[in-house]
Amino acid sequence: MIKTVDRLLDHLTMYRLVLYYLMTLLGAALVLSAAGLVPHDPVELAFTTGLVLAAGWIANRVFARIFEVPANSESVYI
Repeated sequence: MIKTVDRLLDHLTMYRLVLYYLMTLLGAALVLSAAGLVPHDPVELAFTTGLVLAAGWIANRVFARIFEVPANSESVYI
């Protein structure tokens, strides 16, 4: 069991692992809100997620250009 988990984690970057976790949390939040179990509207959750992702993408591009470094595509979404 430990070897299987270790082998899986050896092939994932920490950014990718955190991204998968956040996607799971977002999916659960959307399902729970659609079912009416949490008081948030799923459309509002999706809109806010899109807004935060867009702001992160823009900030990543701006800072990459200012500091003249390549932009990391995975860190944008975290």
